Amino acid sequence: MNKYILLLTLTINYSLVAIPTYAASSNIIEGEILHGTTSRHFLKAGAGQWMEVQVSSIRNNAVFDLAIYKNRSGKFLTLKNKAKSWYGKLPSPGWSKNRKSNVVKITLRSTRGYASYTMMVKIKSYDWKD
Repeated sequence: MNKYILLLTLTINYSLVAIPTYAASSNIIEGEILHGTTSRHFLKAGAGQWMEVQVSSIRNNAVFDLAIYKNRSGKFLTLKNKAKSWYGKLPSPGWSKNRKSNVVKITLRSTRGYASYTMMVKIKSYDWKD
């Protein structure tokens, strides 16, 4: 039984990418946002997995908020606000015997003007040792 990371990019166009999680998985997303707008990206990953997110932009004006879905009422728990990078272990709830999973939401925004960004998302298994 394979577990998958689902990365859904919600902009004008969207794409769905499934990546096996039994090793390291990563994806690079490039896009553009205007000040006052956001670009949201969703993925599923297991509790205890390690995740790294980095965003860069030519004008150094792109940041992201990182949150995980906490309950059925649509509430999210914020892990990081207005960041350019984040590295950490995903908390519970997560994959377990009853097939629960984290839904991770990454919301990109521009701190000023137009931002052309590149975002790297990397997820590794439970024992990340570099």
